[in-house]
Amino acid sequence: MEQLALALNLGEFLWAEANGRSLGRAPNASVAALAVCLAEAGQEARSRATLAAAIYPSADREVALTALRQSVRRLRQWLGEDIVDARRESIQFAAQVTICVREESLIAAGYSHPIFDRFRNQSVAANIHEPLSAFAQIVRD
Repeated sequence: MEQLALALNLGEFLWAEANGRSLGRAPNASVAALAVCLAEAGQEARSRATLAAAIYPSADREVALTALRQSVRRLRQWLGEDIVDARRESIQFAAQVTICVREESLIAAGYSHPIFDRFRNQSVAANIHEPLSAFAQIVRD
């Protein structure tokens, strides 16, 4: 895979562009949450268990891990097969991917999902000016 510039536009929904070509909107809120969590991590791998717990907080561990596998599959269908380096214990964007996240004013307003709900609540409560730092905190909680 050659270098890929991936732009994630987080407004009311999450939209993606690869090398300037629109890839459309995230297929669902869980895939959007996964993409933003991976973008926040940059080239650092996140454990599957941590991502599953953050994205599916009300599910038991096995159900959450199964749902995460499905979200990884949908993320690959949306952004491209080679974009994610998914290993047995961890997930990250591939080394050849350069990520840029653009935030707009209605951050994830179109998603009803626990990770985005917590993010909006933390952003408002803390008056956070760097939204991705709020995602970093949510995934580590």
